[in-house]
Amino acid sequence: MVIMPGTNGHIAKLSKAPLQEVIFEAFWELDIHPQTKQSYDPGFELAQEVFAQLVQERFPFYQRVQPEILPPFLLNHRPVHRF
Repeated sequence: MVIMPGTNGHIAKLSKAPLQEVIFEAFWELDIHPQTKQSYDPGFELAQEVFAQLVQERFPFYQRVQPEILPPFLLNHRPVHRF
């Protein structure tokens, strides 16, 4: 499916648009692992779990977008969870 901009400069409405969609991305500075020199966030999974609990009533659907088999540092600054 190709999405063409509407006349007002916005993306045209999708033919099977969801009832509600919100895009939210948050970025923060990451730590650097001293041995591997890879950037990482030691508290990311805990923060994600707390966030999921806070929004569960309003956004009950949850999906992990990226496979769990990938190392976390490969997913830095990429969407990982969908609510």
